[in-house]
Amino acid sequence: MRNLNLHVTIPSDRKIVLQLPDDIDPGETDLTVIVRRRPSNRDKTSLLSRLPNLHVEKWPEGVTFSRSELYDDDGR
Repeated sequence: MRNLNLHVTIPSDRKIVLQLPDDIDPGETDLTVIVRRRPSNRDKTSLLSRLPNLHVEKWPEGVTFSRSELYDDDGR
């Protein structure tokens, strides 16, 4: 058994001619076709538009983060 991963463009008549590699023996065989829809460019951009935006700036001057300010007496 051998898996072949192919990327194809389906024409409007939905017919594809497939030439197999030479190491595939002639004769009867079982062929499985799995159709997975590839996301279009429109689908990719819509995903990006749903992600949150992160706005990052410099820390304010004079801000400190000492251990005593961040943690309580138990160190948590």
